[in-house]
Amino acid sequence: MTTDSRPTETSDSSPDYLKWIAGGYLIFGLLASGISILSLFHSRNHHQERVSIVARNLAQVLEQSISSSIVRIDSGVRAVVREAEQQLAKGKLDETEITDLIHWQLSLHPEVDGIRIADAQGNIAYGTGVSPNARFSAADRDYFLRAKADPKIGLQIA
Repeated sequence: MTTDSRPTETSDSSPDYLKWIAGGYLIFGLLASGISILSLFHSRNHHQERVSIVARNLAQVLEQSISSSIVRIDSGVRAVVREAEQQLAKGKLDETEITDLIHWQLSLHPEVDGIRIADAQGNIAYGTGVSPNARFSAADRDYFLRAKADPKIGLQIA
């Protein structure tokens, strides 16, 4: 009889080997998941910062655009006011000339719905959408009451 001096594998070493492999896979999986989650959080924070910057920039551009439009519109309204005051200083408003000036200013500022001129009592006499037969009054409107109380109030948007 020959005896083999090589150690024989026992059934106990096989499960230990599988446990080590399973443990290694588990650790590797947890490590990979942790790195993935960390990367996702970093990416999310980065994108939130970019969205915040883009929103801030857009708000600044809108503010500049709106401010610029208001300045241009105010300048156009002031031109109408100057002309109306000059004509009143001469005695009477020339309806055709004032209406033409208002329409010209409206063509320069398409975002404006209308420009109208009211007398001291609030009766709208000139401007867009004003018909000689169907006059209306702004005497009870907040913007008219503010302008009447403080003639130097400046541009009001209604």
